[in-house]
Amino acid sequence: MNAQCIDLTGKKFNKLTVIAKGNGYYTKGGQYKTTWICRCDCGNVKEITSEKIRKGSTQSCGCVRKQKIANVNFDDITGMKFGRLTVIRFLQPEEREDWRRQWLCRCECGNEIQVNSSKLRNGHTRSCGCIIVEKIGNLNKKYLNSNKRLYSVYRGMLARCYDSKYASYNAYGGRGIQVCKEWKEDYDTFAKWAFESGYDKNAVYGDCTLDRINVDGNYCPENCRWVNSVIQQNNRRDNLYAEYQGKVHTCMEWSRILGVAYNKLQYHLKRGRTIEYILTH
Repeated sequence: MNAQCIDLTGKKFNKLTVIAKGNGYYTKGGQYKTTWICRCDCGNVKEITSEKIRKGSTQSCGCVRKQKIANVNFDDITGMKFGRLTVIRFLQPEEREDWRRQWLCRCECGNEIQVNSSKLRNGHTRSCGCIIVEKIGNLNKKYLNSNKRLYSVYRGMLARCYDSKYASYNAYGGRGIQVCKEWKEDYDTFAKWAFESGYDKNAVYGDCTLDRINVDGNYCPENCRWVNSVIQQNNRRDNLYAEYQGKVHTCMEWSRILGVAYNKLQYHLKRGRTIEYILTH
């Protein structure tokens, strides 16, 4: 260690405890800056210059500033009700899911959730999620005797985007995929578009499926169409492409062209094997 450098190891400055000497660096002007590895009381580790540590211009890893931002000048809304949510208490930084101001709320159904202040005030979050579940349930009753096949498509679309317990939610709602307001709020509007856009209630299973043209876009009239399962499979985000005899096709297309089971092709292609290998072994 440099003789002119005072060893700060083990010393504490505000929330920072020095644990080791850093690598240091040279400024653009050629001046050398001594740095120290510090552990913050919150657990984070950060490399800071001696100057900032000694002067106290850096007192933490940054958590103090975030806490001040999160707690500064806010109204106490404890006991207030927003939709089905009643605010129980303000959450301390260590209790929150992120650094923003959050409140613990109890829904009328009994569940408790953490909600950001802004989402409570602007009406974005009005329940623990039970509203959409009830809505789907009510629609089930309302359209129980209508076109069951089309309604099951509609119900599946809503579940994929808004029911976090649904099997494929992470690939849809979890990625931010939503249903346009017109369809989300009214099944009849969706049904009208469906029949005007080529939906065939008598089509063979797999010949008339709802497909988003842009797989990263929302469910809306401009981005949806009715296609068979082959076209839909070729429009997946996780499609596998393979070259064989100078031609490139998706796994689904090769399955149809070669008469080989799709699952078998997918299994071997994912493991880096060629179509030549699959056909000969």
